[in-house]
Amino acid sequence: MKIEYIRNLMGSYMVVEQKAENEEWEQQMIAHNRINCVLFAESMEENGDKSLWFNITGKQALDVVLEKNELKAELLCRLLRGVYEAAEALEAHLLRSDAIMLLPECIFMDSASGRISFCYYPGSEETTAEQFQRWVEFLLTKTDHRDGAAVEMAYGLYERTGRDGFSLRMLRDLICFPYPRDELQDGGAMGTSGEKERIVEQEEHDESVMEETTVNETDPERLVVNTSVYKRLQKKISEWFSAVTINRLFTRPRKKGNAGETFLFEPEEEEEVPVSEQTVLLSDLTRPAEGILRYEGNGMCADLEISDVPYLIGSGDLCDGCIRSSTVSRKHARITRVEDVYFIEDLNSANGTHVGGNLLNCRTRVSLQKNEIVFFADEKFRFI
Repeated sequence: MKIEYIRNLMGSYMVVEQKAENEEWEQQMIAHNRINCVLFAESMEENGDKSLWFNITGKQALDVVLEKNELKAELLCRLLRGVYEAAEALEAHLLRSDAIMLLPECIFMDSASGRISFCYYPGSEETTAEQFQRWVEFLLTKTDHRDGAAVEMAYGLYERTGRDGFSLRMLRDLICFPYPRDELQDGGAMGTSGEKERIVEQEEHDESVMEETTVNETDPERLVVNTSVYKRLQKKISEWFSAVTINRLFTRPRKKGNAGETFLFEPEEEEEVPVSEQTVLLSDLTRPAEGILRYEGNGMCADLEISDVPYLIGSGDLCDGCIRSSTVSRKHARITRVEDVYFIEDLNSANGTHVGGNLLNCRTRVSLQKNEIVFFADEKFRFI
């Protein structure tokens, strides 16, 4: 699926080819109802080709959010709960719950409120189960393995998805909804009649979870995990890798003998090579090419030395090049390199990135030329 990005005076948009049209009643339902966790697109036609324009102004994609951040249990729970709530809300409005896009670049987080939104895209060539499986694999690569609760949830989700496939019931079983029980029963954030029945069905499951996880009622978005859980999780993770991962990689059934027997290939110890016999590559001694963004603004910012790529630029502390300015977004732009050529792309920043006087579309790479002027919002740099 081809995704393009367009930025104009009205805002920033993600543009996707339209492959299916909604029925008239579906269009009316979308037009007259608002679902906070779902992004609906506006259909546009040009030269006979139809496309869907998603307004992503003020939002950053999930893969950008996690580029310099590891996925912790709190955000993972919010993401999974977001999928569940989006699917249930769509079903409640008689819309297609399987039309949620689960590509990391198509899941957005509001830069101001932190609200997570999923794009509604009927006509996807992949099933929800296929998208969800690939999405879970992406989340595993981003999970903070120092966070025991995140590891248990992520690997449990991966096992369950591979075994049972995607379903809302599977999500409901795995997610620890951070809502007080009395709020649900009184018709709060998830207080539908169907949810009340499911709470009764999941009574034993909820009690076992509550022994390990408590809720910060002053901030319902945060989960507080008891520290005593981590020791048990560390042991469980160690057993997972030793008893499952290694056996899957190095075992296979015997061709003869008992059919159920397996034998283990144990890696042989590598022979140590004397230091004097090792060959040193000249490329390892060569200093990589560096680019510099020299500051030419009126503030107190410093030059940005691009010593490694990808190089993230923004006002956030985790950025490689930090620009302390209120006009610069936390994750504003990114610089990459192919051989000796540097490329820059805007990450849907609030005030935009200008290169050579041109405003960049979101996530559209352009090459940087020597002595070219680059503006991050109103902060001026020169690439040398």
